[in-house]
Amino acid sequence: MELIVPDNYEAYLEDVGYGKENLHDRAVYTFGTASFQEFPLRIDCVKTVDLMVASKVVSLGGSNVNISVEYRKGNYEWAQDVLDKTATYLPLLEDVWGVPFPGNSNLIIRESSIAETKGYDGFNYGNGTISLLHSAEDHVLIHELSHSWTHACNFEQLWMHEGYANLYTFLVLQQTNPKKALAMKSELEEDYDKKEHQFAQALDGWSIPDEYNSSSSEKIGYGYSKSFVFVSDIYEKVGFERMQIANRKLLAAGKVNTSGHISIIESVSDKDFDQMYSNFV
Repeated sequence: MELIVPDNYEAYLEDVGYGKENLHDRAVYTFGTASFQEFPLRIDCVKTVDLMVASKVVSLGGSNVNISVEYRKGNYEWAQDVLDKTATYLPLLEDVWGVPFPGNSNLIIRESSIAETKGYDGFNYGNGTISLLHSAEDHVLIHELSHSWTHACNFEQLWMHEGYANLYTFLVLQQTNPKKALAMKSELEEDYDKKEHQFAQALDGWSIPDEYNSSSSEKIGYGYSKSFVFVSDIYEKVGFERMQIANRKLLAAGKVNTSGHISIIESVSDKDFDQMYSNFV
């Protein structure tokens, strides 16, 4: 099988065996049948065009944040939609986290190829830049915006980053789209229940590859689901207001590992979480 990609397109292919020949006006990729035998192969081809910018200033936590959406020429409506939704979601995230926006005063959201998002629908680089696929749904945007808070917490464990990002995505969706919030929660809980027996991995040992790929998608999804269930259980036991107090302590801690996390959660709740943590991490 051959894939022919003109020079004015960027191509992203998962890490599978293939041959590549660069010609004067195109690249030719050649695949053997083994590339498709076990998992579907995801291929992303994006035409190279000029980037445009739409921007808006939003007042957050007493300071102004300049939001810039970089988009491919011809996709103005998409950019304006992302811009308007970001301006809506950030104040809601401040409200549910109980912490003012801790990110860069210049926030860039870039319409990106799947290579730039590392195989995911979106990716927050932690430097004030978010890469977002044109096809990404609203929950992906909220999730990546939530990482502005998780990066500021300096969480040492991946489950903290992803569990908190998904929890606060869910809480924002409860206000903006309750049906989507319920569907998201149900999907993550069902995925965890289905895969826990198969993987049964402690969250402190969970990691993901540098780039998302189909061959590891089941285990990656399991980690996201288990992280959400764990952090959501903590939230239900601690309560909304005390969770916000914990969030402020987490941001003030400088760096948060698992022992530091349980110490803060127990200090604000006056409850014992030893058994819950031992079940998950």
